[in-house]
Amino acid sequence: HSNVEGFNFYSLAVAPAVIGGLAAIPDLVFEMTFPDNLWPADQLVLTAPPGFQLQRSEMPPSSQGSCHNVKVVHPPEVAAIRPAVGDAGICAGEVLTLPLRLLSNPIYALTVVQLLLE
Repeated sequence: HSNVEGFNFYSLAVAPAVIGGLAAIPDLVFEMTFPDNLWPADQLVLTAPPGFQLQRSEMPPSSQGSCHNVKVVHPPEVAAIRPAVGDAGICAGEVLTLPLRLLSNPIYALTVVQLLLE
C-alpha cells in the first residue's frame, strides 16, 4: 500500500489515501528482504507502533487465528503453499509472529518478501 489515492494492485480497487493516525489501512503490504536465507525453522516477528493492533480484538492473544488476515503475496512459490503460510501467524497486541514451518524450501537471501495485511 503506497498510501496514495488510486488503483490498488492487491485489492484491484480504487482507494483513497489513508492519513488518519491508527486508522485501518486496507491492503497494507510489508515488503522486505533478508541478508540470509529464511528456513522452515525461522519465524518473522513484526512489531507495529504502540496502539496499532495487529491482534483481532475478539481473539485471545497469541492464539491460532489471533491475527488479522495475513497473506504472503511474494515470492509466488510461497504464496501458493496450502495451507497458507500466513494462516500460521499469531498476534499479541502490536506483535505479529509468523512461523515459517510450512516452507518446503528456503526463501533465498535478498529475495523480496511481501506480506499483505487485510
